[in-house]
Amino acid sequence: DAIHSAPGVLIRCRSCPLPRIMEKRVLAAIVLSVVVLFVFRYFEERRLAELAKRQPRVTKQATTIPEPAPAPLPKEPPPPPQLPEAPAPVPSDTKAASQVLVIDGPMYRAVLDNRGAVLTSWRLKDYKSGRGEVFEMIAAAHDAENRPFPGALVLDDPALAAAVNGEHYSTEVSGDDGSAGTLAPPVTVVMRLRRGDLAVEKRFHFVRENYLVDFSASFDWAGRPLPGRMLLGQDIGPEHEHLLNPSFSLTSISNLGGKVKREGPPKDEKEIRRIEGEVRWVGLDMHYFTLIAIPRRPLTAFEIQKRPVKTAGLDGKEVNRDLVRLTIPSTGSGLYQIYLGPKKQSNLEAVQGAGLSAAIDYGMFSFLVVPLLYSLRWIQQYVHNYGLAIIILTLLLTLLLFPFRLKQVFSMKKMQ
Repeated sequence: DAIHSAPGVLIRCRSCPLPRIMEKRVLAAIVLSVVVLFVFRYFEERRLAELAKRQPRVTKQATTIPEPAPAPLPKEPPPPPQLPEAPAPVPSDTKAASQVLVIDGPMYRAVLDNRGAVLTSWRLKDYKSGRGEVFEMIAAAHDAENRPFPGALVLDDPALAAAVNGEHYSTEVSGDDGSAGTLAPPVTVVMRLRRGDLAVEKRFHFVRENYLVDFSASFDWAGRPLPGRMLLGQDIGPEHEHLLNPSFSLTSISNLGGKVKREGPPKDEKEIRRIEGEVRWVGLDMHYFTLIAIPRRPLTAFEIQKRPVKTAGLDGKEVNRDLVRLTIPSTGSGLYQIYLGPKKQSNLEAVQGAGLSAAIDYGMFSFLVVPLLYSLRWIQQYVHNYGLAIIILTLLLTLLLFPFRLKQVFSMKKMQ
């Protein structure tokens, strides 16, 4: 049915297969592009995983650059009198031996050390690292002498700091007698230390159904509250995870007046950057996991500092990393709920009233991503397989968009 015309005149053909062929070629190009991307990502992840497995395990970490003396906080009461170098023992001083408590729940396995009363391990049972090991949330300490673990106290007086972070605390457990060798959440552990006029108490309540621990600390000198800071941490996750994905840098994350902000460390390692505002929660953030402290009442500020360290890279050569030391100023006491776990929507939303789901960064297309994610999870709870859930969601979207595609095909036919 072609219409023939003289040279130079436009020819219209109603039965030519060219538009259909072009449409098929475009669809084929899109499908091939997606397949190439997935195949590339699959082989690239395998290559990086094999490289990580060949990385030599470092048993002794390189020392960090010495920590500068923290700058005095503005508008804080004057520092308390220093402890003498060799304080005379008094009958009320705490006498405790070294003790390590293991809290083994269905979602995590935590280790609590009575030396300094700090968390030294928090393993996520349902998640694996790039090496196939259980994912460890609390990073190995580069400066073991300072013990930069969650719950440590940073005080201006070196003697006081050495006492609160280096002495052994007495331990009291409620909720589980530990007859099985480990403690099962929900369980509460109270640790106390007294050295002369110094009195410190830390309380940990481990939650069973989420990656949560309720933490409180009180510290005073001769009955007067001590000015200081609580150390939340300076790194999270296994170190090789950061080396596998250097583009996913470690940052601080905070909710300031309802807006989520991410901050990298200052360029100068001697600078202690103080971020002020209505701090509803604050923590350390990597791509898929986060460590967040939620105060009972909004904080007025938190502080971050750059901590440069040297470590062995994936190829065994020495590389540099910048840690983010995050501290929370407090005077005499602090009460927080601490989340140590994956940035999974359901777990974050289970922390009621905190709005932790905002810690997930969906990017500029969040208005499309969030509904699709909820739909995918809704389907997954019935089929119990994310691969099958993706196929079903794709079919549903195709059916939903079919009327629009059909209308587009008719419009193209009319134009032909």
